[in-house]
Amino acid sequence: MKHNVMICLALMFLFSGSGMHILFAQESWNLKQCLLEASSNNLDIRESLVQYEAEKIKFSTTRYSYLPDLSANLRTTNNWGLFIDPTTNILTNAYNVNAHSFLYSSIDVYRGFNYRHRLSLGMNRLEFTEAVQREEFNRMYLEVVSHYTSAMLAKEQIENARERLKQLDKQKLQTQRMVELGILHPRDFYNIEYFVAAEDQNLVIQENRFESSLLLLAQSMGISPKRVRDIVHYDLDESLAGIIISGKDDVYKIIEEAFEILPEGKLAKLNIEAAEINMKLQRSFTMPVVSLDGFVGTRLSTINPLPSTEQLNNNFYQYLGIGLTVPIFNKFSLQNNVQISELELKSSRIAEEKTRQEIEQNVVMAFLELKGAQKNFEALGRQFKAVDQEFSYAQRQFDIGALNLVEYGEVRNRYVITQSELLQSKYDYFLRWVTSEIYRGQYLENIATP
Repeated sequence: MKHNVMICLALMFLFSGSGMHILFAQESWNLKQCLLEASSNNLDIRESLVQYEAEKIKFSTTRYSYLPDLSANLRTTNNWGLFIDPTTNILTNAYNVNAHSFLYSSIDVYRGFNYRHRLSLGMNRLEFTEAVQREEFNRMYLEVVSHYTSAMLAKEQIENARERLKQLDKQKLQTQRMVELGILHPRDFYNIEYFVAAEDQNLVIQENRFESSLLLLAQSMGISPKRVRDIVHYDLDESLAGIIISGKDDVYKIIEEAFEILPEGKLAKLNIEAAEINMKLQRSFTMPVVSLDGFVGTRLSTINPLPSTEQLNNNFYQYLGIGLTVPIFNKFSLQNNVQISELELKSSRIAEEKTRQEIEQNVVMAFLELKGAQKNFEALGRQFKAVDQEFSYAQRQFDIGALNLVEYGEVRNRYVITQSELLQSKYDYFLRWVTSEIYRGQYLENIATP
């Protein structure tokens, strides 16, 4: 559980820098709160904790398996007909009640180091479930950040749509006055109505996206959607401006570090270790077994004339035995199990190489996509700067009647599309960066909550 404690402590101090600023100051969930909530309530995280507790119990069972077995038995028999009474050795046909009680204990003294191998395998499985917890944490982390980012994108799209609707309302009134004065044709007014209706439709779409993002965010946090009504919105521009993308040589260095940092690499190594231990364990079953067992018991009978106490004392007996079991022929099952374990070891080593290749591919692709997202964000930023100036000029021209609505509509459509694409590229760039940072073992340490 050490890793879980460290994760929770790290999350308590997440985002201690100064890169984000609140756009909308209101009482709502921030990203730090979402991650803290998800770290304890996410269903996959909770399931991995249950699996860890189960492995702890299994390990405890293995750890104490070296102790001797001890069992107590009490048996009563009713006899009719001819039989030899065990307490008197007399042949009789009288009705008899015979009571027999005993304690039995046994222990394996030597079983080819079987206990040691099973103990090592149990410790391996404990480490394995800890690595699975870390893997689930990374998955949960990306899931929460992704849904939170989607909600921020939709929220900003909503604000932009509302702002554009305000502008359209003003232009609608102005166009109506110009139509009444005969400066513009009535169809220009209807075109403005079309823009308003289209913007209303876009607003509804963005509001639905916002609500669906909140729903997915709540589910990834493992809590009721009723508890997630809103989120804190951050300005990512300053944080994105400070991102430095690694060069090609640094990426290959990160690949080697990622295999040691990521839980996928740890899991692959643990699987090899488990296969090696299992091979030794299977070989131990081909070794001789030396065991000790002991027995202590007594009995009494109703046809025995002696008092019960005296019968118990007279019939008290015990023994201590030592046994040797040598496996000679088991239909080749033991030899086949050893061969299978050797093949499983080879398979786990191949799986480790595949995992290494997958991590290498994921790291390279993550940084290529990050680089592409950065270039796309910068290019769209330049495009939007140009189209924003064009749109401002077109608005002024349209307001004085120097530009017809068709030309104005073309400029406005370019503005709306470019603005939307710029927002999407910004949040895509942010998500790509968050993903690439995981391969470094970083979790938004340079980003601040409000």
